Amino acid sequence: MDVRKNLPDPRRTDNPKDVDQTLDVWKQLAQAVEQPGVDPVLRLLVSEAQSQHETLRGVTAAIATRYRALIDAVPDAITIHDVDGRLRDANEAACRLYRRERAELLLCSIHDLNPDLDPDFISLLNAAFDRGDTLRFESTLVHGNADAATLELHAHCYLDSGQRRVLVVTRDLGPRQQALELLRSSESSLRQVLRDVDVGVITRARDGSVISANPATCRILQISEAELISLGTERVDQWQFIDANGVSMQRSQQAWYRAFETGKPVDSVICGIRPPRARETLWIQTSATPRFGSSGEVDAVISIFSDVTRMYRDVSLFEHAQTSVNVGAWRIESRNDHVIWSAQMYVIFDLPPGSPVTLNRMLGHFPDSDRDRMRLALASVGRETPQELVARIETAIGRQRSLRIRMRALHRDDRSHTIVGSVQDMTGETAVVRTPVPE
Repeated sequence: MDVRKNLPDPRRTDNPKDVDQTLDVWKQLAQAVEQPGVDPVLRLLVSEAQSQHETLRGVTAAIATRYRALIDAVPDAITIHDVDGRLRDANEAACRLYRRERAELLLCSIHDLNPDLDPDFISLLNAAFDRGDTLRFESTLVHGNADAATLELHAHCYLDSGQRRVLVVTRDLGPRQQALELLRSSESSLRQVLRDVDVGVITRARDGSVISANPATCRILQISEAELISLGTERVDQWQFIDANGVSMQRSQQAWYRAFETGKPVDSVICGIRPPRARETLWIQTSATPRFGSSGEVDAVISIFSDVTRMYRDVSLFEHAQTSVNVGAWRIESRNDHVIWSAQMYVIFDLPPGSPVTLNRMLGHFPDSDRDRMRLALASVGRETPQELVARIETAIGRQRSLRIRMRALHRDDRSHTIVGSVQDMTGETAVVRTPVPE
């Protein structure tokens, strides 16, 4: 029996809409070769072919699944067209962008989706394919509610089983344009703030040259931004910088340079600046913050500073007055018994300048009787009831001194108080200026 006459042709798809019939061809073929009298070799060949077919179907299904997952995962709209521009496929992002189901999109052409596209687009695309180029163009998408969006399209041709296909990646420029507008608005606001603030803001490069400066910088330094920027590194180095003690500062000691070297902010440094032609020293309080570039390295330092010349001079005069009459000033805050001393207080008590002081440490220098009187005065002092007493102390190095102490409360309530006072050394008939004890 020659069953080959009755075997179904697996290539036939008389009714392409009936997918099940196509898939059943191999099943029918397997049933046919099971009939009596069929050549065993033919039966074996059909069985092997069926196995290979099932394997191929599995591989094809896996490839199709990966393909669908890949293009649907892309956030930009992707459409695939034939050489005439008709859609062959679209991802989920394209469905969202054009607000259509995939089946509806497959009935459209690239010109249906982008009506303002150049009529010769396909010709241009074919020419680009011959050159191996990608076309970029923009289009406007208008939805039914007249809501318009600007689109950026990138189109590229490729061959699929010998047939030319067009891959189009479409991106909505609306969010990008909104972000750019927001960025421009923020930059404009920042520039306005920098123009209006009364503190100097200056940006330096690693070599010390000035990149930018706000109006307050120019006003404080009495120089224009153009002049600052035009100053080379050598001319900037001609400016004299001194620390709070009047000692000349080298470049490596300056706040902006330290921020460059360490990559960390430098806070609240007081220094003096004396340009080459200036008659007086300008005192500033400055902080420097490093700015990191895309490489992760510091590419600039932003310094913020304020003019403290008047305050610095007042403090200097006050310290000179305290030294001349050997009077120290102090302040106590009740929240943590934190004590603040002026420089002359450390001189009077023979303590290293700047060493931490608490109320108990301060009172520890008084003998018992004077310590009790001091505590009583601190407890009873008020804003309208200042206290004054004469007491004895023993300094950190054992010297005996007699002090006149005056105090008053800046404010006092049930929860907190702040007390300020002064101490005058009355040990001798004339106050003696003493050298601070080194640390």
